[in-house]
Amino acid sequence: MKKLFKIILLLLVLSLMNSCSGPVTTITQEPITSALPERTITLDNDGNLDYEAMWPNKNVLVWAYSDVYEINHYIEQLKYNENDRRPYEYAINNNLLVAYNDYLVSKGSEYVIKPLNEMCIIDRILEDYQSLGDDEFAKSVFKAKNVWTYFYDLIREMKEEGKQVDIISTGTQTKYTVVNYKNGVEEKTSGVALDNPSDEAIRDGLLLDISDYILSKDDTRLYNSLPCEYWKLFSEYNGIYGLYNNGLALCQTFHLRNDIIEKYSIDVSNLNTINNIDILCDKLFTDYSDEISETDLMLIQNRITPNGYHNIIGIHINEKNQFLAYRYDNNNNPIAINRFTDADYINLNNLLAKWVDKNYFNGSEYKEVLNSFSYSVSSSPNNDKPKQFLSFISYNDLSSSWSDAGYIPVEISKYVLKDSKINLIGVASWSKNAGYAYDFLSLLYTDPVLTNLMYYGEDYTLVDNKINRQGLANRMSLVCNYLIYPNKPVSSSRQDISEIVNDLYIPPDYAFEPNLEGMEYDFLNIDKLCKEADALWSSNPADIDKRMSEIVLQLESLGYDKLIEEIDGQLKEHCKDEFIKPE
Repeated sequence: MKKLFKIILLLLVLSLMNSCSGPVTTITQEPITSALPERTITLDNDGNLDYEAMWPNKNVLVWAYSDVYEINHYIEQLKYNENDRRPYEYAINNNLLVAYNDYLVSKGSEYVIKPLNEMCIIDRILEDYQSLGDDEFAKSVFKAKNVWTYFYDLIREMKEEGKQVDIISTGTQTKYTVVNYKNGVEEKTSGVALDNPSDEAIRDGLLLDISDYILSKDDTRLYNSLPCEYWKLFSEYNGIYGLYNNGLALCQTFHLRNDIIEKYSIDVSNLNTINNIDILCDKLFTDYSDEISETDLMLIQNRITPNGYHNIIGIHINEKNQFLAYRYDNNNNPIAINRFTDADYINLNNLLAKWVDKNYFNGSEYKEVLNSFSYSVSSSPNNDKPKQFLSFISYNDLSSSWSDAGYIPVEISKYVLKDSKINLIGVASWSKNAGYAYDFLSLLYTDPVLTNLMYYGEDYTLVDNKINRQGLANRMSLVCNYLIYPNKPVSSSRQDISEIVNDLYIPPDYAFEPNLEGMEYDFLNIDKLCKEADALWSSNPADIDKRMSEIVLQLESLGYDKLIEEIDGQLKEHCKDEFIKPE
């Protein structure tokens, strides 16, 4: 364990005298419908916003972020005559910047924000793109893969040259797929454009350790806004380098169609357990079985992985090493378990197998890459016809906890604190305005107005906890995504998430990284068997009990129980050394 960071964490907790189970706080603000009633916008000689004229005597903080969409839009528009080119409609325009900075000033800030992205080196990017000549497939690969790397080259160069950057949004893992059809022949490539930019930014020295700011008794806004367990995500780095913009918490939600609710006079609040949903589905299946068998109607559209169902019953499977699972014992202690002999696991999988066997899902399956961004380019048409469904089960985090139109959501699990290390926003390590930059981070992660101005625009209006417009996904790296106001029906408010945060469920393996080095187990076959067992309810529902028993015996012969015992020992040490609670 890293002693220095353990000491920092202990000092953090003791100095703030705040229990992990104590209340957290977020700022509740009424949205501003417009910050520009009589505001005159002044431009400089180059046609850019004149910061000195607009906000005299205010410090200007440069916020570096990536917007590959803007780059690719610029490239695409070069096909047209100059008069026919469309502007990038998602650009951060002057009106928005003025509204955003005016709001900061209204909160007493001594600084304003100036965004910066790859467009400042567009000539270099364009030169590399045009060097590919007439190779259209190579150009498609460039736009899906290569273009992502320019932002990090830019940031490193600016650090080396001492150019101003104060805040950095690192982004997340980015995967790409390019498909091209030429003369009836498919040409395809896929891969990872960015692997782990948050980790790289820390290890490359691009971000400042803000532990001293977090520790300060003079400003506890960030610490008080999050569960204290959250800071364990930085334990491997011996310091705190920003805040992850990962949605903060996740739950599973059941969504039922409005007309079904009305037809059967259903109280959706009773549908908060998987067993109650099962009872309802049995009733619906009786009434809709003919339609399900004869059409594309689905009783339930499946939008979550097997692991998502396990979370509902309190079993958490390691995303990286899926042969490991954890839960709390009867004394509320985290333990590693052999889930294939756990009664709750067996009952859940038998229930899901029944759903598959009776065709409740009608062929639907979960298809998504978790914790990453996927960029696809294809020249083939999409002829998939959407199926109709009476209900669906989905993941919801605090940045996307809304339902499809015509459906009412109900949470069927607690919000679970997420430990994914993506979308880090931090202070540039060479910033000369670190104090102001940290103050801005504190505002960004506690004040929903800043987030919703950036996401929805300067003239958004919040009515009945909802905004009647689409947000701009390309600005997600510039917001605190768990403070986004919804634009569809939600199961809880976003104006003040303190109630949700105070009741967050901390998973038993939170921020735990098992050490498998030196262990002499047949991990390849253990992993294969565990994945097969987890999928039995969908792949072999009729024989799930028989095949599960066989897998348990095979795992036993591979020393699986001994492996679980060793991992459980590591977990106990992890909790003892790093899970710090004040007396």
